[in-house]
Amino acid sequence: ARLLALVVIGTVAVISIAPMWVAPAWAEQDPAKANTLFKAAKVKLEAGDPHGALVQVTQAAEYFGHPAIFILKAKTLHALGRYQKALKILEAISTRKLPSAFKKTRAAAIKDAKLALSTRGHLVLTLTPKEAVASVDGTRYDHGVDTWIPAGAREIKVEAPGFVTQTKRVQIAV
Repeated sequence: ARLLALVVIGTVAVISIAPMWVAPAWAEQDPAKANTLFKAAKVKLEAGDPHGALVQVTQAAEYFGHPAIFILKAKTLHALGRYQKALKILEAISTRKLPSAFKKTRAAAIKDAKLALSTRGHLVLTLTPKEAVASVDGTRYDHGVDTWIPAGAREIKVEAPGFVTQTKRVQIAV
């Protein structure tokens, strides 16, 4: 069997693009469709399906750039461990004309994202071959890893058919 290499590189920079506040020029604004997608995303997130919720809320934002959509997108990214992206979206929401309820929700979400970032390190694993799977402390990732996890010692295991399984103990820093 061939040897499967496991290389862990330190913290990586994350580049994020601020959310669009209006639908892109190629898209027709449709608040009703955006609302339907927003509600579907909310249901998926509450049901424990943040991946499905992210697809729905991203589509909603393409139809109408309402702050509630971007707050839900940030919450969805938070649930996926993408705290830095969530924080960037939240900070890009203008509070100038934002209703007080949205301001409170936004402020609480920013606080949660900052707390998460202050106690976690960013772990990125790119897997090759495409059949490779990784696990971090027993949590399986089929298509690579790009997440923020609590700081401390972690066991990373990578396996693929026809390769020797590799297990490494790494220290995740904030």
